[in-house]
Amino acid sequence: MRVLFLGAGEMGAAAALASLNTPSLTSIVIADRDEPRALALANSLIPAAPFGVTIGTRAVDATDAASLRDALSDADVVMNAAGPFYRFGASILQAAIETGTHYVDICDDWEPTLAMLELDAAAREAGVVALVGMGASPGASNLLAMLAVEGLDEVEDLYTCWGVELDDENRSHPVSAATIHWIHQLAGDIRIADGGRLTDTQPLEGVQLDYPGVGRGVVYTVGHPEPVTLVNTVKASGRILNAMVMPTTVIAAIGTVRHDIQAGELTIEDGARALFNVDEARHARIVEALPALGEPGPLPHFFALATGRRNGQRVVSACRPATMPDGMARATGIPMSIGLRFILEQKGRPGVHAPEQVVDPRWFFEALAPHCVPPIEDAASMVMSSACMSHAKS
Repeated sequence: MRVLFLGAGEMGAAAALASLNTPSLTSIVIADRDEPRALALANSLIPAAPFGVTIGTRAVDATDAASLRDALSDADVVMNAAGPFYRFGASILQAAIETGTHYVDICDDWEPTLAMLELDAAAREAGVVALVGMGASPGASNLLAMLAVEGLDEVEDLYTCWGVELDDENRSHPVSAATIHWIHQLAGDIRIADGGRLTDTQPLEGVQLDYPGVGRGVVYTVGHPEPVTLVNTVKASGRILNAMVMPTTVIAAIGTVRHDIQAGELTIEDGARALFNVDEARHARIVEALPALGEPGPLPHFFALATGRRNGQRVVSACRPATMPDGMARATGIPMSIGLRFILEQKGRPGVHAPEQVVDPRWFFEALAPHCVPPIEDAASMVMSSACMSHAKS
């Protein structure tokens, strides 16, 4: 099986390395518009490649339709890690459908996710299996959500939540595709599900959650694909939201950047720089905003939480992984490699699918467990679930 990895950045590199021992794999081609970067990644993979698996490179510009189709025509599966996805997601999937190439991506923007889901009929007609949003969030988060709701007779609200630390590693790449995506998803309106329908609202709404057995904290809404795909699988009478678990200083900083972008004073790229390089004036605005914000408290770093009813009683049900692969790149790239394994081993029905539509959550977390830090030997303990009775709606 010939696999094309599109995008030689950190997440594409993590996915490629984790994919090397995928059964039936015969070749990997690393494609990037920066061919020296593609070559450097390929050279790093060669020592770890199993006997019989070839590693190659090619220069591909995702904005050049002919170049893109030529590369896809030589592959059985394309692993799309070329962000930001609001620029490239739908066009690359369209090209994959036209060339009959199966497809996996880590799309973390809700707008192209909706556009890609509209290509479902074309993918089915072409016999192409496309798995969109197969990373950490979305991806693992969607599958945690399915575990959180499975014991409920009725679902009211559903939350997928994640945190990112603004550490030195993040600061060294202030205008990466991931950072630009993050600011893009906070700069304008976001789309959530409410009462089974998609609706637009503003981001950075503070929501207090009470995690069973852990405690209460406040999370802040952000635009992400989980609500726009989970609404097709989970029948919730209330809202489906994606939210950030972050310190109030970060939320306040994001709020100032959002304000300046909306006022036309910053571009999205400038907003990304401003978030990581806080000047004196912005620092004063951050300090001023802090008293109105709620802390995340003891909430886990990564989880799904659902409210609903079981046997007529109101219940809060939550799930979180015991651990995850270390670092954002591996936490995103390794689930993507499991998506490749799904395509090669299980195939699935043709069409464009979010993870929760076709991937069994327990199968996924069993596959993820050996890659975590520390590795989880007992896959049954990979996901930690808890629930409690609740007398009030969260």
